Amino acid sequence: MKYITRETEINENSAKLIWKNIIKIVLTFTSMEYKIDWSGKSLPSKKNSKQLRINRKTGKRFIASSDNYQEWEELFICEIRSLKFKLWKVKSATYTFYAPNKRKWDLSNKVESINDWLVKALFLEDDNYECIPEITLKFWGIEKEWRVEMLFIV
Repeated sequence: MKYITRETEINENSAKLIWKNIIKIVLTFTSMEYKIDWSGKSLPSKKNSKQLRINRKTGKRFIASSDNYQEWEELFICEIRSLKFKLWKVKSATYTFYAPNKRKWDLSNKVESINDWLVKALFLEDDNYECIPEITLKFWGIEKEWRVEMLFIV
């Protein structure tokens, strides 16, 4: 059975979301495995997206995430929530990354951002060792844009 809504296409085993051709999220699942395939033009990491800002009222300085990071966070959370699906706790999580170029970056920083977003989207209860006791990170190659395959085993 297949259902089509505004920008979401859903059938028995998958859900696909596209938002203004910037981000695409596909969820496929079996009884024990849930896979989210995410792709987009960039994948900012929280750790490397900090900026020094000034409070206009008080004039005091503070550190905040960049506008680009905040946009991606909001977009990712919105799309994950629209799946109307929660895992809460998993036995293991595997993240396979594809990048658009050979520029060096840290796998751990990228997965920290993604896990934070999954928790904020209420897809996972938390990103601590009790909720995700095993995490595997892989870099799998170069593609035309950022892509992350997230495989969760429950």
